[in-house]
Amino acid sequence: MRKADVYSVGVLLWELSSGRPPFYVKGKRYDIDLDIEISQGLRVSVIPGTPEDYVNIYT
Repeated sequence: MRKADVYSVGVLLWELSSGRPPFYVKGKRYDIDLDIEISQGLRVSVIPGTPEDYVNIYT
C-alpha cells in the first residue's frame, strides 16, 4: 500500500466519522495557505466519539 493510499483512506474515514472534510472551518476557504500549514505539520484534532480504529489509521 502506498502513502497516498493510506492518506486517502484516512480522509475517507475522517469524513465518515465527522460528517465533514478534514481541516474544515466554516467560512474558511481551502487554499494554498492550508497546503503550506499541512506541509509544516498542521494536523487535525480527533473529534470525540470517533472510533478508535479510525483514529489509529489516520493519526
